[in-house]
Amino acid sequence: MQQTNRIDTKRFCLRSFGHGAAFCFTFLPRKVEVFLQGDDAATFAQEWQDLMDAKPHWDNDGVLGELWLAYSEVASDCAA
Repeated sequence: MQQTNRIDTKRFCLRSFGHGAAFCFTFLPRKVEVFLQGDDAATFAQEWQDLMDAKPHWDNDGVLGELWLAYSEVASDCAA
């Protein structure tokens, strides 16, 4: 069975598959999602960890909001 982890906040849902081999990152108010795998997933995981280390007082919604600023461009490119 493949491992799946999930983080839900007021604005975001983040699902991780296969111990971080892939992520599904969803902005709930607009139901827009980005699927990341391979090198993109590894980069995302590192950026997530770096931000958590730099901003330990932020909650998951704040961290995901900051990451969404970068990754929403990927979602826009996919939708076009």
